[in-house]
Amino acid sequence: MTTVERVTFEGYEGVRLEHEGVAVVVTTSVGPRILGLIAEGGNLLAVLPDATLDRSDGVRFRLIGGHRLWAAPEIEEFTYQPDEAPCAVTELDGGVRVEAAVDAVGLVKAIEVRAADGGWAVHHEVRNDSGAPLEIAPWAITQVRMGGRAVLPLPPLGEGPQADRSLVLWPYSDLRDSRLQFGRDEVVIEAV
Repeated sequence: MTTVERVTFEGYEGVRLEHEGVAVVVTTSVGPRILGLIAEGGNLLAVLPDATLDRSDGVRFRLIGGHRLWAAPEIEEFTYQPDEAPCAVTELDGGVRVEAAVDAVGLVKAIEVRAADGGWAVHHEVRNDSGAPLEIAPWAITQVRMGGRAVLPLPPLGEGPQADRSLVLWPYSDLRDSRLQFGRDEVVIEAV
């Protein structure tokens, strides 16, 4: 059974979901974003209330931390839209849907979080309410706290001589980085 309660977490209003001993906190005063993934060792996500990026137009974008839904490609007016307005919350069976108001570009971002077998399922949605065509893609990014480890499972190996997975790298990526480990079934990232 999943419990849902309204909380204040790290100074932000939100909704705390708990299922099988693991809690998720989804912000509602900003976002939407997941600011807490809380297990026995505490919050696994980074909370960065003072981290900012300065846009070329003078707007200061606050990173805040946690898990956030962005819009790609990485262009200031899409990716770095401030998300500091309250969100609408809808309780779902086993979870919640948290939806932001339309932003300055005309995008509406929503996150649904539901309890799933052995963990949590997160569904992301970006809707274009601008009235004009926009070429974007949903892009979810997660910031883990230092000292943590992210394990990203890879899909089962396919059969035959066809490609069955892809890897997208940033220009500053270095595959020799000792914090990055590639395995047959997973990729492990050490946040040290």
